[in-house]
Amino acid sequence: MAGYEDALSALNPFRVQLQHEVFADIERQSVGRLTAFSAGGATSAFATPLTNIHATGVGVRIRAGTIVPEDFVIKVYVFEKFDLGSATPSLTKRFGNIEIDVESLPVQLAAARNVRHLRAPVPAPAAAIANRGHFRPIPGGVSISPLDARFVGTLGCFVRGVSAGAEQFFALSNNHVLADVNNLPTGTAIVQPGPETAATDPDDVFAMLSNFLPL
Repeated sequence: MAGYEDALSALNPFRVQLQHEVFADIERQSVGRLTAFSAGGATSAFATPLTNIHATGVGVRIRAGTIVPEDFVIKVYVFEKFDLGSATPSLTKRFGNIEIDVESLPVQLAAARNVRHLRAPVPAPAAAIANRGHFRPIPGGVSISPLDARFVGTLGCFVRGVSAGAEQFFALSNNHVLADVNNLPTGTAIVQPGPETAATDPDDVFAMLSNFLPL
């Protein structure tokens, strides 16, 4: 049984090892090769058990659907979960002294419109909502959303890029934050802050959606 600090300390080394092994998996795959894993239902982009992983973190162990208090593990989230038996990668079982929970979190959940519900704002301590305020200049890590959206997200950072032959600055975040899981068109106005505490304001527009990678 591991404590929170132990699991958290192991997380970054685990991610480094996972990245190395994912790259090795990709290099071993022939173009167009269909593995037993992908034949079982995983898409070709995630054709091995390790390339099927899309997120990691630290959380409380869940055994047979029951939370095990004070037993912290590394959480591994996959697009599709299969019983691989003896073919299960050792990296998804244990990392050093830290055990690992593998949970299914398909991207389809993010795109399922019928499971998204608007909830009333929940009062929170001032320290917990500091990043929800109005910031100028705008730093990474603060609340943003599309104009008139009923959901919020976080600005990752600003990046430089070339568009129309000229260098420009771009705001970078997740598809579900800026494009509402493929649902918003390019040209959509992006505001800071998002609507946690009040409706979005056209005067807070700081960017326009220019591109996104579809999910």
